[in-house]
Amino acid sequence: MRALSVALLLAYARGFTLDARGWPSTDDAVAEARYATNTYRARNGSLEFVHVHKCAGTTVNLHVSALLCAGRPDDVATPGDHRAVGEACANVQTPVADRETVAAWRRTPCRLVRPHPVDARRSLALIAETYGAAPRFVSAHEEWSAFEIAWRPETTYKAVVVRSPYAWWKSNLLYACRCKDRPPAYGRLWTMAQALRTRDAERASQALRNRVAQTALPRALVEELERGAAGAPAATRRVLASYAFVGTVERLDASLCLLARTFLSGPGACALCCARSAGATPHHNAGADDACAAAANFSAGDEAAFVARHAADGAVYDAAVAVLDARLAAAAREDWGGVGASCACDVVVE
Repeated sequence: MRALSVALLLAYARGFTLDARGWPSTDDAVAEARYATNTYRARNGSLEFVHVHKCAGTTVNLHVSALLCAGRPDDVATPGDHRAVGEACANVQTPVADRETVAAWRRTPCRLVRPHPVDARRSLALIAETYGAAPRFVSAHEEWSAFEIAWRPETTYKAVVVRSPYAWWKSNLLYACRCKDRPPAYGRLWTMAQALRTRDAERASQALRNRVAQTALPRALVEELERGAAGAPAATRRVLASYAFVGTVERLDASLCLLARTFLSGPGACALCCARSAGATPHHNAGADDACAAAANFSAGDEAAFVARHAADGAVYDAAVAVLDARLAAAAREDWGGVGASCACDVVVE
């Protein structure tokens, strides 16, 4: 009986605490996700998805938010996709223009996805002021990092997807070529070495910026990683373990299943977890463009140059992989979301 009581306490104990610097921190890679699995639905929690550019954000914004809000009468602010769903350059935004728009909803919206033109912080404040509550799913993109909205141990459920540094760089270049009306020749100018030599300040800053780390970590920790501070990688692991969900683009199907097991149950989780439907969820903004790809001057030397300049992004990715591995194993072992018991299918594991 005592062992059972201890197990229950651990299952419902918050996985992270705030350290002396105000950063979320835990040495347990699984505890925060287990806490979310046991409390998010019961407490009508609010999931804050930190949308890192070129890290599966549009896929999560469209499909995960839809599953979280399926059948709910408060899904009054359905995100609008200004292009056809499934198109390679989709862009999803909830229109939040002013106080009148929020008042017209007559309730707290179930999801708030990249609100435009008002940024996420102002939109959340307006919704809280009007209705006294937060949406079930919140996503923003570049308006705020994971630390622009406070990590509150009582209410916060944070989620993030990242990818390996050079894969991010290549995806970003091809996206700019494919989706921003940049000609294929644009890609040729964007090798790492050329970007660093250029007089174009935008290109040089893009080449040097640890964009994934700057979105997912406290700024001070990013600076410590960039200058090689001894304790920075360990601190990065503790912060990543404090997210209720961490996924990677390289293992997106398994990551989406883990997200479903953490925040959903029943049919919603099965939709993302059954192997027969793995890959059926569109991976938005991931389409290849032969002209752009042919123009891009990617090489092993360019990859080495980029990785050497992006230790912070590399540390985030390494930490994310370790956290994801631990949580996938725990989810299978403990059957998070009841997937094994209710989905009657082979579950995605990789």
